[in-house]
Amino acid sequence: MQELPDSAASSRHIFAAVGAVLADMGLQKDELTAIAYGRGPGSFTGVRVAASAAQGLAYARSLPVAGVSSLQALAHHVAGLTIGDRIAACLDARMQEAYVGIYELVADGVLENIAPDSLVQPDHYRLAVSYPDVLAAGPGWAAYPDMLDGFKGHVDYACQPDALAILQAAGRLYAEGKLIAAHEALPNYVRDKVTHQK
Repeated sequence: MQELPDSAASSRHIFAAVGAVLADMGLQKDELTAIAYGRGPGSFTGVRVAASAAQGLAYARSLPVAGVSSLQALAHHVAGLTIGDRIAACLDARMQEAYVGIYELVADGVLENIAPDSLVQPDHYRLAVSYPDVLAAGPGWAAYPDMLDGFKGHVDYACQPDALAILQAAGRLYAEGKLIAAHEALPNYVRDKVTHQK
């Protein structure tokens, strides 16, 4: 796996990085069967770059696309998952807001979204009230610790969504035939779906 630094310049190197990963794996571009990308929520620029790159790669070779929630990718990192576990994934959305998505492990490696990825107001959201029996994952909980008032479960502040987790989730979408066309590979900003939960 190749990682690029988190900077505006990264977008200029993304296709070179894709080529390097394929070369490392001994693969040619015409051997690809689908393109996976992180569709957000996340930074506007990052999500736009990911969607644009996925569209470009998919259009060039008429490939289907798997769009994976960054919150679902984050949830894959929680250690010690067992069937039935619920994971509350949280990222800092900036501007005193957070992205939260609730997932449940329903089979080996299969996370089902049981509460839609949402933008929440930390002053009005408490995980212990909304979902008392979950594992909390992600740096958003550290950014807004008041959202964990009364929460007694395990918290993993350090985990982040990454390419490997996106591939794991995309592999399931591929196996289930839940891919989309290149023109449907759009960013999921979530910011227009604000929730005010107490």
